[in-house]
Amino acid sequence: YQRNVTRPLPPLRPTDRSVRVENTLSGNKFSAKVALRGLELPLNHPEISTPIAAVVATFNPDLSVLRDQISRTACQVAWLIVVDDGSSNVKQVAGLVNEFDGAECIALGDNAGVGHAHNVGIRRGLQNGARAVLILDQDTLPGTDMVSVLAQKLEELQRDDQ
Repeated sequence: YQRNVTRPLPPLRPTDRSVRVENTLSGNKFSAKVALRGLELPLNHPEISTPIAAVVATFNPDLSVLRDQISRTACQVAWLIVVDDGSSNVKQVAGLVNEFDGAECIALGDNAGVGHAHNVGIRRGLQNGARAVLILDQDTLPGTDMVSVLAQKLEELQRDDQ
């Protein structure tokens, strides 16, 4: 990804009316982009994204629910990490996850438990540079502004602690 900008981008706020987030389908790949004052950037670009990762632990998930969840979540976070905990349909889970930019699937092979799966995903998110990690179950369907609302509350709590 390349861009020609000589000045740093301002931080994004959910209320910034010059920002437009859109999900698109190109071929078989979903992606999320942000239009910021005429520039189109991927949502997980480090200069514009909130450094939040979402971790979803799966075990034999309903693929249609998982697709809905990923489409609602991937566009709100910098990284979406699906950790499959030994599903019999792991190939379908991985194929579904790979349709979305900024999403990855880690297949554990054996069922080690949801806590272990979440810990694996948290480690990956932190390795990627996340400063916060959102933990989701495989059937959680977040609202369109859930992550921004939670991030705003987290920032307020961090300011209050200083």
